[in-house]
Amino acid sequence: MRHSTAPLFADGEDVGTVGYHEIVEASGLAASHTHPGYLYTHNDHGDGAHIYVINTSGHHEATITLHGVTSHDWEDIAVGKCANGSNYYCIYIGTYLTFTLSFTNLVY
Repeated sequence: MRHSTAPLFADGEDVGTVGYHEIVEASGLAASHTHPGYLYTHNDHGDGAHIYVINTSGHHEATITLHGVTSHDWEDIAVGKCANGSNYYCIYIGTYLTFTLSFTNLVY
């Protein structure tokens, strides 16, 4: 039986550092499908409903503010098709609420 080895983090290459003062506790990272070379991130908690756009070197390019959305404790971010059969991509935010001692998974 042949065993394959997965790459290690040690095999990675440091290409940049996120130094934007508003990104203090990044909790997710997703690559844009529409804009190659751009990444979306957000803070874990204690921030408003903001998605930060950075380039692959870590430089801040833009801030997207979501109106009518509450940032409780955002945990992850993803990019995918907006709906079945759609040609457009959407940004999805995952959060877990514990207000009632039960976990609720919300996606904006």
